[in-house]
Amino acid sequence: MVDPHFRLFEVARLYALRYTLMRESHCWGNLLFTRLFADETGSIDWEALGKLVKFAISYVMSKGPLH
Repeated sequence: MVDPHFRLFEVARLYALRYTLMRESHCWGNLLFTRLFADETGSIDWEALGKLVKFAISYVMSKGPLH
């Protein structure tokens, strides 16, 4: 029987992100991290990283406890 409330893309997104960041070559993860969180000098953009953390926490908290 299939769960009518199952959301394939919501589940698959987590695995796709994990696959992208944890591949044998860390090239993709490093490139993604650099593009998203590095400023012009190559230093970590703490403000951008903080925004992502806040977003992630609010998203997880809005979903409630895991089943």
